Amino acid sequence: MKRNVVPFVLWLVLISFLPGMTCSPVGAQGPPPGNAPYPLTLAVGETVNICDTGTMTCPAYNPICDDTSVATMRLGSRGLEIVGVAPGKTLCSASSSNFTRVPYAVTVR
Repeated sequence: MKRNVVPFVLWLVLISFLPGMTCSPVGAQGPPPGNAPYPLTLAVGETVNICDTGTMTCPAYNPICDDTSVATMRLGSRGLEIVGVAPGKTLCSASSSNFTRVPYAVTVR
């Protein structure tokens, strides 16, 4: 009978950790549903630190913007930031430290 207790207790312990490993944290944020780009609106010359948006696991790297005459990404004092260059719209993206790429729909006014 003692031999059956150890596997049962081990099974209970493993089952108790399963929901924590498969569920995302309550406060986790990510891109909008459907992999739509995260919308950002900036003024010309304004900067937004992408780690402060809560859209990715930082540090972020490998920035890309489709139209660098509208917005660009640079390394600021606290990580990657998007900078508004001229009025218009463009798509930018960066890689997260968990190897996912997060897109941003940037509007500069």
